[in-house]
Amino acid sequence: MALYGRGRAYLAEQDSPNAIADFNEAVRLEPNFVQAYADRGLAYAKRKQYESAIDNYTEALSMEPPERLAASTFSNRCWARFVVGRDPQDTLGDCTKAISLRPGDAWALNTRGFTYLKLGETSRSIADFDAAVALDSKMAISWYGRGLAKRKAGDEQAGDKDIDMAKMMQPDIVEGAAIYDVH
Repeated sequence: MALYGRGRAYLAEQDSPNAIADFNEAVRLEPNFVQAYADRGLAYAKRKQYESAIDNYTEALSMEPPERLAASTFSNRCWARFVVGRDPQDTLGDCTKAISLRPGDAWALNTRGFTYLKLGETSRSIADFDAAVALDSKMAISWYGRGLAKRKAGDEQAGDKDIDMAKMMQPDIVEGAAIYDVH
């Protein structure tokens, strides 16, 4: 438990290498330490080692974590799968499961919205971004995603308005959203 706690502290300090080392030792000592797997997944994601993150999230979920932990782990795996371009149906499944466990998960809604956008399902994409904006109107990525979806659906004016709103909130939103590879 002490190693896990120190790993969490390293993770909070953005020191992913030391966090991973402590989580490694924690799971070596306690192989069923579900939270250590989930947090090691976060540490790998911060290092942009998404495949390792996905593996750790999958391991944590195989242990039937408590609902609170499962919701965030499904959400995190949904995002990591999206970033690496994993099977969109698996990504959608993870996002949907996260949202069903925690309906107020704006990040899972955004990731599912971007996944639908990549699949060309603009109405579903817009619906998810609408829900994310309703949950947290200060998340620039929700406005940006909805703007892209509206543009793709043929409503350039409404799309531009949302994208302008996103840029006003976060001037570097276009660069920040590049990881989603959706234009």
